[in-house]
Amino acid sequence: QAWPAAAARWKPMGVRFGLGGAKESLQTLLDAKGKGLDFLKVDGRFLRGIHQDTRLAEYAGQVVATARSSGVTLYAEGISQVEDLPALWRLGFDGATGPAITRPGG
Repeated sequence: QAWPAAAARWKPMGVRFGLGGAKESLQTLLDAKGKGLDFLKVDGRFLRGIHQDTRLAEYAGQVVATARSSGVTLYAEGISQVEDLPALWRLGFDGATGPAITRPGG
């Protein structure tokens, strides 16, 4: 993993480092703790149906707690079900992308 060295070199210049499309989010966060990671984008395929799946919500809650303890911003990437958005906000995700997000008036 070359990104910790790159983060150490570039972060003083204002560059932010993150990982996108993370599948094993909790392990990624644990491995990245203290290595300069600023954000993590969790792939929406692993969050689909979170509004009705309590086991998935519990796991995602652990990811959020780990992100908070590591100082990492957490995004849900590629969210396709509008019903999942309130669950993501309740859990503490910082943002989301995908078809479920629409522009006002769009």
